[in-house]
Amino acid sequence: MLFPNPAAPGGDGVAPPGATLTPPVTGSPIGLAPAPSYATALDTWQAILAAHLAARPNVVALTGETYPETTLGDVRRAALQFSRELCQPRYDLANLTGTRAAWRDALARIQASAATVPWGAPYPSNPQFWLGDSRALAQQLAGVDVRRNRLTNVRPDGLSLAVGTGDPMTTYLDLRAYFFARRLVRVDDGGWRYPASTVGDVVQVVRIVEGEIATASRASRNPLVVELIAGHLPRWREAAAAVNATARVQPSDAPYHDSETLWRAYRRVSIPLAVAHEAAAEEKRNPFVQRVPS
Repeated sequence: MLFPNPAAPGGDGVAPPGATLTPPVTGSPIGLAPAPSYATALDTWQAILAAHLAARPNVVALTGETYPETTLGDVRRAALQFSRELCQPRYDLANLTGTRAAWRDALARIQASAATVPWGAPYPSNPQFWLGDSRALAQQLAGVDVRRNRLTNVRPDGLSLAVGTGDPMTTYLDLRAYFFARRLVRVDDGGWRYPASTVGDVVQVVRIVEGEIATASRASRNPLVVELIAGHLPRWREAAAAVNATARVQPSDAPYHDSETLWRAYRRVSIPLAVAHEAAAEEKRNPFVQRVPS
């Protein structure tokens, strides 16, 4: 993650090279109160945007949306707050690789402007920052919270009904985070972490993965994708069979004896399932995708 360096030229707290030091404007949204701990990133974005709209001139974009005419200093402070949101531990295992890359690009553009624009001067790309980069980041992070909040385990089949039919790798990460928050966390010799699950937990995991396998097998017409899935199934089938055998003789709240094997098998099979999910989505976007010869 790219963070402004207070000690570097153009970093927070000093003027960029060639710039004139400008004292904060009266009424500047400096010192925004942090958003409540229960708020989503989108709530945080809306609070920061509203504070700047109240303190800076407002401009109406071509889309009809209003954004603040903020300074470079305003944008750098706001970007730091959004970066802190992205660094919340709950987003560490949320399949946000693309989102992180897009935000790094946004920070790089801000840093580039800092080399030539004074701290108190208008930021040259306010619409892109407020209505594009920062809002897109907030929407992606809020989406993680909304998605994971659906994972309520109030019934034996609660999780399988709540996860939906999204990207299998994202589902794997969401379920892992869900159980990390509710179960003891085990660490193997290599430092890999997995939840110490109950029989009921792993039965739900198996149900979810089997549904994803069935969906992936039907969805893609690409024989290479089908072959990729088939190549990863034996290890998963073995782990799933052990779960089903245990579920026949153990109560759902009993500790499962081999959580590590089940979660390792789940991690491995989620990768080809995610590839199949993306391939199927691409085939829908482009109906002229040709079947790859086998």
